[in-house]
Amino acid sequence: FFYTKKYFNKPEEVIEKGMGVCAAYSFLYRELCKTLGLECKKVSGYSKASGFKEGQKLPENSDHAWNMVKVENKWHLVELTWGAGTLNDSRQYKRAFNPYFFMTPPDIFIFEHLPEVSDDQLLKPAVTKEQFEKMPMISLEYFVLGIECLSHKISSYIETKSSVFYMEFKINREFKIMPKLYESVSQSDKNLVVHSEIRNGVIVQNDANSDRICLIFPFLKINNQYKFSLYVENKSNEKYREILDIKLKRIDSIQSKIPSYDQLRFYDDSLSCLSHKSNFLLVDHNPFKMIFHKIHENRLNGRLFDSNGNELKESILIQTSPENQEIVEVNLPKPSQLYILVLDYKIFEYSTFVLSTMSDTAANLQYESNANFIQIQRYNNLSSPFVFEPTKTVLKKSSKHTFKIYAPDAYTVYLNCKSEIQNERFDFEKVSDDIWILRDVKFNENFKIKLFSKMEKNF
Repeated sequence: FFYTKKYFNKPEEVIEKGMGVCAAYSFLYRELCKTLGLECKKVSGYSKASGFKEGQKLPENSDHAWNMVKVENKWHLVELTWGAGTLNDSRQYKRAFNPYFFMTPPDIFIFEHLPEVSDDQLLKPAVTKEQFEKMPMISLEYFVLGIECLSHKISSYIETKSSVFYMEFKINREFKIMPKLYESVSQSDKNLVVHSEIRNGVIVQNDANSDRICLIFPFLKINNQYKFSLYVENKSNEKYREILDIKLKRIDSIQSKIPSYDQLRFYDDSLSCLSHKSNFLLVDHNPFKMIFHKIHENRLNGRLFDSNGNELKESILIQTSPENQEIVEVNLPKPSQLYILVLDYKIFEYSTFVLSTMSDTAANLQYESNANFIQIQRYNNLSSPFVFEPTKTVLKKSSKHTFKIYAPDAYTVYLNCKSEIQNERFDFEKVSDDIWILRDVKFNENFKIKLFSKMEKNF
């Protein structure tokens, strides 16, 4: 907030007009404390308000004001302006009392406030103007919400030698988080830094047994500059708020181990992963298989992307097994790559995994550009069939093939084979409860094959 002729700073003017900025708050609060017999002083200084950008230099003259008040022979810091309300996206004032700006600990207050007089920091040693400019952009809410970084000492700039970087935090699971990664490109002719958001630039891994989360950054390129921003929303708020802003740079390609959790948490605990303990996975088979357990009836859907953000169609097969588990099979087309698997389970709810084919084990696997997975459709509310074999839609002609499926409540199961000159039907044999088999089928011409399982109530 800056001083202009529109503002009223004298306490009597503020009370009469009902208008004022930070200086008005400070003068009025000082006058009220004086009336109560409390020693209070107005503090002028610099702030990292909503308009401040990382790397920005402070102005020559101070641009903000707050207070110090002495209570029981001890000085405390008070931020009246920010504690009374905020400006919305339209720059309109909104009342929102925030008690945490009253008597804020000095070592937290300093992240957003630098007084002109160093003694007014209430810190020893005091922070210099240059140090303040380089401090990370951390809002008071980061501390209020009890967020803690477990893996790193928070600073404005972090260099990593890891090929895949991660940061681990402690965050109350009551809060929803939204991390974002931007690539930073300097435009020297305009003296600007342009930030371009990277899709799936941060992968969130949640621990089901604690408040730990691991943020995984799989796509940092060597010597490129990045900006990491963390937004948080609790259940009572309408929108996310930015609480952390850090610069990142990768300078080497050393392999690092991503933390694993005994149980991963997804979608408010309505889905659990039975096969893996991390969202960063080293591929040891292709197709790569994952097993999940779900509580609700929502269908699990998946999408696969390469490191450039291109979606790879028909690369995923998801089926519900006889044990009521969700079996996810993913075909990966190339070695020495990173892939992003996105699983959707609820509207606006999804979980993301990184699949790496960059290990020595993955280098020896077989790869194909198109999986040709079967597509399963459910035409009613009954259970979907589970296809044990084959799971590919392209079958070798003139060779014998065996079909085995699990079809609960089925009355009959058959193949409908259609070519340009004829139609054929092959009926399955029921060999046990809900298991149907069709053995040694040979196709001597190009058939389009559809497999049907029909329920008795449909006849």
